[in-house]
Amino acid sequence: MEDLKVLRGQIDEIDAQIAALFEKRMAVTRKVGEYKLDHGIPVLDPGREREVLEKKTALLQNKALASDVTALFECIMGLSRQQQRTLVKEENVTGLAGYYEALTQSRAPLKHPRVLYQGEPGAYAEEAAARFFGEETERGRVEAWEDIFLALRAGKADYGVIPIENNSTGSINATYDLLAKYHAFIVGEQIVRVDHCLMAPKGASLDTLREVRSHEQGLIQCADYLKEHPDWKQVPMLNTAAAAKFVAEQGDAGLAAIGSPRAARLYGLDILAAKINFNAENFTRFVVVSPVLERRPLEDKISAAFTLPHESGSLHRVMTVFAVHGVNLLKLESRPIVGKSWEYRFFVDLEGSLSDPQMDGVVHELAQLTTEFRILGGYQSGKNIVLTGMMGCGKTTCGKLLAERLGWGFVDTDALIERESGRTIPEIFAQDGEAGFRDWELGVSEALAQERRLVIACGGGLPTRADSIASLRCSGTVFFLHRDPGEIYDSVSMAGRPLGQDGREAFLERFRQREPIYRAWSDHEITAFGSPEETVHSILEALQ
Repeated sequence: MEDLKVLRGQIDEIDAQIAALFEKRMAVTRKVGEYKLDHGIPVLDPGREREVLEKKTALLQNKALASDVTALFECIMGLSRQQQRTLVKEENVTGLAGYYEALTQSRAPLKHPRVLYQGEPGAYAEEAAARFFGEETERGRVEAWEDIFLALRAGKADYGVIPIENNSTGSINATYDLLAKYHAFIVGEQIVRVDHCLMAPKGASLDTLREVRSHEQGLIQCADYLKEHPDWKQVPMLNTAAAAKFVAEQGDAGLAAIGSPRAARLYGLDILAAKINFNAENFTRFVVVSPVLERRPLEDKISAAFTLPHESGSLHRVMTVFAVHGVNLLKLESRPIVGKSWEYRFFVDLEGSLSDPQMDGVVHELAQLTTEFRILGGYQSGKNIVLTGMMGCGKTTCGKLLAERLGWGFVDTDALIERESGRTIPEIFAQDGEAGFRDWELGVSEALAQERRLVIACGGGLPTRADSIASLRCSGTVFFLHRDPGEIYDSVSMAGRPLGQDGREAFLERFRQREPIYRAWSDHEITAFGSPEETVHSILEALQ
């Protein structure tokens, strides 16, 4: 058997030839692009590309490699198209007329919108609407999801909030079907934790209960808890909030409902048991739908729908477009097309912005490779913004201002720990030591990482524990607010800061130890410190 080193040397020689030939090929395809530019020829000719692929596979002696060679040349031709699109600016591409029309009719987000959700107040959909638009926004309820789309089409509402997937049970097919049927647009998303609790009228207890009501899924998701109480009768209802409302109206100490803590608060019910669903990490993603396209700030996610020619390789060619352009495909879903047996409409979520020049080429190629193509919307994903830096660097002040600008929630991890522990930070350090405090930071980090659309100001030492900052980094974008540590110590009170009590030199040394950690975990570093307003402006510019 030949030596592995020799074989690898042979591969290197072949790869050198391939690289040289690829470079030569790209020089020729650039000339092809110049010719197309001069003669008004479109970049993509699907028929021509099919002929090319057939010729390449016909050259093979080993026909078993046919599919591999096809995949190789699809990628090479995709790179050639990407190159040519830097030269050729195409117009009147079939499939793009609807997109350009939607762009011309797009609107800015409305300041005082009419928002609809399905269910009763206290439903998870109503919570999603309140969190996305704010508690003060007018919200109306409907009986069915389709009623939302009908109201949008009739001009009776501006937005609707509807569930599209759950991380435990998967996609909600009806939502995809309604998006296709009514040609609505997605302008935002909100992720809500499904956190079931057992609620009952005041004066009730576990001993007084005889009947529990909830949505069927609520009862199923709490089956393990309910098995501990076999004497309780289980009664399904239309939704969890309807169950809470019914129990509150009856005022019977023998009745209880399973639903969200928000529903318990809205209907004045006592929570007898919290977090009773068997899957503690249960989240539902809601989308905000609109009758028209919107261009919102910080857009980083695109949704689209398309159908394909009913032929071999058509989906693979679309996937090649994403690979060649370096676009991260977040989700791919298919739904049967009504009236066309065994044909499907595909829905995709992509990472990126419609404003990105690179995305223009992606959209063009998708429109040319598909039989129907529609952009459902570009919008901001439900990511968090995480602020790190030394104590006193301004994370809390800037974080509150940033959250206000974005209409998001704000959380200071130190303040949250004090609330949840019932102790001050100095008391936790005195009783549990620094290691005990870092355990608290880990707990709140893991919990906050499951939330969305939050600005999170981290305690100065939180990033020193990798599992704490790793959880938060997975949930969003991390900023290191780099302010001169000497300036911090000289201008900020160290009262109530246990690690700021050892003097200036110790504080500076602690910064020197932490600075590389802050940098290693951050996506962006903000060094131009002025007023909080200027710092927030720098953060927003980086996000854009």
